[in-house]
Amino acid sequence: QEVAPIKLITPTAEQKLVNQIAKSQLRKSNFNNYEESAASILDLPDTSLIKTRNLKTRSYSNTAHQKVNYSMGFTVSELDFRKTPKYQKLLDILAKPEKTIIFVNDIPLIRKLKETLSEDGYRVQTMPSTTKAGKYSDIINDALSQDYDIFIIQPKKISMGVDINTASRIIWYQILSDLGDTIQAQRRIYRLSSTKSSIIHYLAYADTHQEKIIREISEIGRASCRERV
Repeated sequence: QEVAPIKLITPTAEQKLVNQIAKSQLRKSNFNNYEESAASILDLPDTSLIKTRNLKTRSYSNTAHQKVNYSMGFTVSELDFRKTPKYQKLLDILAKPEKTIIFVNDIPLIRKLKETLSEDGYRVQTMPSTTKAGKYSDIINDALSQDYDIFIIQPKKISMGVDINTASRIIWYQILSDLGDTIQAQRRIYRLSSTKSSIIHYLAYADTHQEKIIREISEIGRASCRERV
């Protein structure tokens, strides 16, 4: 496997503000991994940024769950998914035709990418929610060997027990915070015993939690992959 040169994506001025405010709001709401959650907003813009979460509330006799609304931030203008810097970078990469796996953590973002890429002329497939784990390899390999150019999937679904031999490119649209899971997932594509190679692209916004993760991954990746110049 080869790692494409990692070039962090510069967020827009408004994206920087959204990320900053969301981090503050989520931290005050006692969210775990608040920096990661705040950065994910930039991947799939939400103009309302009003969410609902379950909070534990204690009574005299038991612990109950109560749904409360909270604000992750706000936006000044309508955010167009197609115009986000990360989506534009994705289109730049996809301009060179190759069978591609796109790793995405959030299910709503998987749906959005499938819809938008399909509208932009790409042949895209995702994993049906009812699919059993033992069928993942067959479904992905069959899709990419026939009519589809892109398969979008959560990386944790193929981190173990899945072998993909029909994709020559991996694009991390969202990156796992667990570095071990990251390495496991990308090694499912063209195993070490294969005579073919694949290239890995990491997409991450600068000055966000994504930059921190990408720098940690790049250090590990250099030990097992040779970087393309």
